[in-house]
Amino acid sequence: MDTYPQSFIFLTLLIGIGLAIFNANNSFLFAVFGISAMNMTAAFKTRTVLGVYFNLVDAFIVIMLVALAFYLWRNRVSIYFPPFFVFLLITWFIGSLIGIWVLGFNYEVIRSARWALNFPLALLVAANFVKEEKVSLNLVNVLFAGAVAASLQHLIGFWFLVGNRDQIVFETIRNVGFLTSPISCFLVAATQGAKFSKPTNLPSFIWIFCIGLFVSSLLLNQTRSAWIATVIAPFILALLFKQIKGLSRIFMLLLPILLVIYMFSRLIPAFDPVAIISQRYQSSLDPVHQKLTIESRELAIQVETEAWLEGNLLFGRGFAYNSDRRWRLPFGITETEVAWSHVGYISYLAQLGLIGLLVYGIVVPFGSIKIGNQLFQLDGSEYEIKKIALIGLSCLVINVPLFAMSGSYLQPDMLVPGLLCGALLGVRSSSQKIIRFIRKRKRNERYASNHNRNAFI
Repeated sequence: MDTYPQSFIFLTLLIGIGLAIFNANNSFLFAVFGISAMNMTAAFKTRTVLGVYFNLVDAFIVIMLVALAFYLWRNRVSIYFPPFFVFLLITWFIGSLIGIWVLGFNYEVIRSARWALNFPLALLVAANFVKEEKVSLNLVNVLFAGAVAASLQHLIGFWFLVGNRDQIVFETIRNVGFLTSPISCFLVAATQGAKFSKPTNLPSFIWIFCIGLFVSSLLLNQTRSAWIATVIAPFILALLFKQIKGLSRIFMLLLPILLVIYMFSRLIPAFDPVAIISQRYQSSLDPVHQKLTIESRELAIQVETEAWLEGNLLFGRGFAYNSDRRWRLPFGITETEVAWSHVGYISYLAQLGLIGLLVYGIVVPFGSIKIGNQLFQLDGSEYEIKKIALIGLSCLVINVPLFAMSGSYLQPDMLVPGLLCGALLGVRSSSQKIIRFIRKRKRNERYASNHNRNAFI
């Protein structure tokens, strides 16, 4: 699927804003589901008469902001600005100002600045909504439902694309649009302790089926950096939780997941996990392909580091700096040879300087990991809080090695990480309130259960 029907934008806005008028919480959760379920590449290409300035992704962001406005108005509460959001916003403002000052108020600057705003906006909205107890209880379930919907879209789309062909060149039909779904987050969470490895109330056999579905989708994304980061993340979490022995759960999950993947390979003859991995490995050995991947990232490190050193060391060169070609002419490098912004930590330096690297590369991600770890290991913390902490930690920990290979929080598809980072901040700011709400609800449920049992006797 290259794009969604244009009518999706208007239908999405109609449903989302309509829900916001009557129930802002449900409107927010609707947007969360849409963001986690969509093919991000196709969503960016799904546009209105405004062209590149408004697409399906923007529609979901508008819904979140409208829902937040109705939530604040209806509950007569002030907006909560997490400190991390303030740091991000100040850094973003400086980067935008420098970009406009150097290059003018042009399309490249507007686009780069607008894309970089997605992560902090998602963080802000989530931090305010997750303070609401009912939202915090449903957030992980909605994200999980979105991940299932994304994986099903991916496999069904692959099925229709390849038909009944037995052998295909997988790289020619590669689709990375579903990498932005929280699929990998749930895969990493599943490797942790038995009590928290299934952050839903689904029966075990359905949970295993969904995990197999997620693995199949991750394989079809054919992105080696995502594979590597997803494999590394469970070991980082185990070290964080000081539960190395808990990694034995990976081997317990392996057999049933392989059975599910085998079932998919029988249903879709062209889906051959071994061939996918083998082809990606062989392509990495091909000199032409190495030039497109490894060498392009090496050039990115070289060029973007040089751009930072020649610019403002503290604040960087601003957004869309690479559209100004004067400074890199001596290298004799063409536009297509450089993997711009793929190495996230170097990209922070080039665009936002040392301040950007400090905020985007260290303070926000590692500060959020620290908060998530505190919530997960908090004495007296309820299961519902721990599962939010686990999914949020999984996402943030995956991104630590991933952004050394591909991606950054400045990219437009960072909505799910923003939502999960904001959720951690929101839960921490009102954790005791949420714990009291959960315990009260459980007491009421036990009372109702005992009452019904006594009435039956």
